[in-house]
Amino acid sequence: CDTIERNGKWCRFEEEGQIRVVCSDYLQALRDPASVGIPTGTTFEIVTLTPPYEEVVYADLIDGVANSPLVTDDTVVMIEYPVER
Repeated sequence: CDTIERNGKWCRFEEEGQIRVVCSDYLQALRDPASVGIPTGTTFEIVTLTPPYEEVVYADLIDGVANSPLVTDDTVVMIEYPVER
């Protein structure tokens, strides 16, 4: 989370509301945003997810994103995925 916050400042996302870093269980945040401190009714223009590669079930992650109240039809979603060799 510290890296993301630093990168946000580096990209000059410093004004209130331009960036929100949420460090929590990804499915909990996607399914029940209020439980991790995201106000009800909040939506995002961009969502980036960096789940723990070996612990995540990507089908659950995609389902969570597709059904999340945080995501609209116009939301850009980026999911980090490990390189397979």
